[in-house]
Amino acid sequence: MKRYLVFIALLFIARATNAQDVIKGTVVEQGTNEKLTNVFVHNTSNKQITLVDKNGNFQIKGA
Repeated sequence: MKRYLVFIALLFIARATNAQDVIKGTVVEQGTNEKLTNVFVHNTSNKQITLVDKNGNFQIKGA
């Protein structure tokens, strides 16, 4: 059941990003939910790359 919820969430996020110019989010470690720093986020649809801030947040240009 958990797999289906993750899949549905990813579809919702993917659809929502099509209507936006900026994608925002937070990078956390699975299991502990600890915010991660010094992580690159790569948008493969437009080849944009960004680095998360000290709080684990990122903002990247959408497609």
